[in-house]
Amino acid sequence: DYNLFWNYSANMKYRKAENCQDFFKRVALLFDEIKKNYKDKNILIVTHAGITKVAKCYFDGFLTDDEIGQYLPNNAEILVYNL
Repeated sequence: DYNLFWNYSANMKYRKAENCQDFFKRVALLFDEIKKNYKDKNILIVTHAGITKVAKCYFDGFLTDDEIGQYLPNNAEILVYNL
């Protein structure tokens, strides 16, 4: 269930996939590493919508569980964030 997967509060457990909380933590650690290791650099990240959902929460503030599932960037949309 798409909406159940993107429900951060549900903390679902899957046998063959990470859940929403684990996914967010993994991607946030990547952003933390980029901030630390590439300070004052321009970084290009090309990704799919799932990671874009995490980026939106990481840089703009956490979305509600309903908003996480509904948030989708446009195809080939360019999003700019400042660290």
